[in-house]
Amino acid sequence: MSLEHYEKLKEDKKNKIYVSAINEFAQYGYNDANTIRIALESDIAKGSLFNYFGSKKGCFLYILNKAVDKILFQIKTKLEKLDSKDLFECITFMLNAKLALYRELPLEMNFIITAFSEKSEEIKEKLNETTLRYTQENERLRYKIFIEALRMLNLRGDISIDKVYTIMIGILDIYTMKVLKEYKSDIPSFFNNPEPVLVELKDYLDIIKYGILKA
Repeated sequence: MSLEHYEKLKEDKKNKIYVSAINEFAQYGYNDANTIRIALESDIAKGSLFNYFGSKKGCFLYILNKAVDKILFQIKTKLEKLDSKDLFECITFMLNAKLALYRELPLEMNFIITAFSEKSEEIKEKLNETTLRYTQENERLRYKIFIEALRMLNLRGDISIDKVYTIMIGILDIYTMKVLKEYKSDIPSFFNNPEPVLVELKDYLDIIKYGILKA
């Protein structure tokens, strides 16, 4: 295996192999993915693919980590543009940022969804390492933003800020999945008219903010 040889390829050649591999693994899963199809789609010999990555496992893990790096970089870049400490604005921004990933990096986002649920024992250990890396870094980035926003609120003295954070993140994650389910086949339509979604999200957050019992 020589990843160095792969990295020295021209960008268009590297990208063709990368895209072919992502499409193959996303469509067929690890066990049923075929390196011959990847090579054919990449316009390279099968031997070249093994020369670059060593094995199907090596190819899968390299492509997965590359996809994760691209997604994390995009998330970090987006979050650096957030200049508000208003909680609702932060949550709205995070929702927009997450959905924007499906518009800007559709191959990578669809791939990691299938990749992270792989059950093959052959890749289990390394896959768990990559999944943990992605989860921890994603969590670190949004924790910093939400904690700063929560500290701006006049919370009751007996309430743990970390518990409020957990509740808010739970709402955001569940609601993001709800929106993805509704808009996944047409993400651009969300960005064309996000207001109904944001109004509904604010309704949920107001329930947390004001409670469910009459004063």
